[in-house]
Amino acid sequence: MSILTFSLSSLILFLASVSADPFFVVQHGNAIVTSRRDPIISPGGVSGHVHSIVGSSSFKPSYDYQNSLNGKCTSASVSVDKSNYWVPQLYRKLGEGKLELVKMNRVNTSSPIEQMYEFPKGRKMLAGNPFRNTFDANDPAQAAVEYVCLGTDDTPMNGA
Repeated sequence: MSILTFSLSSLILFLASVSADPFFVVQHGNAIVTSRRDPIISPGGVSGHVHSIVGSSSFKPSYDYQNSLNGKCTSASVSVDKSNYWVPQLYRKLGEGKLELVKMNRVNTSSPIEQMYEFPKGRKMLAGNPFRNTFDANDPAQAAVEYVCLGTDDTPMNGA
């Protein structure tokens, strides 16, 4: 077998083993802070509930685009992602009514593969209703926002 044939065969086998994924995923490690801060809903103030926050080290009680860019580091797997992402903190109710914080250890943000652009300066996004404390499975808007907890056997346990 010639070196060219071997190289082409190797390349074909390699390409056959690579699967296309329709999403771009930015993974985050542990939360950088857990706090009653929400710079969009309660800028500069105290939020009505606790959040786990990931992303830029420059997270502050009030959002400022330039401050966001000045972060020294990020929890994102893409080092230039200086955005912050925050989600309501989950708690587990123990016996005797005690609450235990459920540690968030991973956040995935993803979108279909296509050309990606930086968000416009000052862009803020909100998903869901921060004041809702009930769930209606028949409401498509409520079904669009969810969290996924993986069980000990990696079986998803979905919730909203």
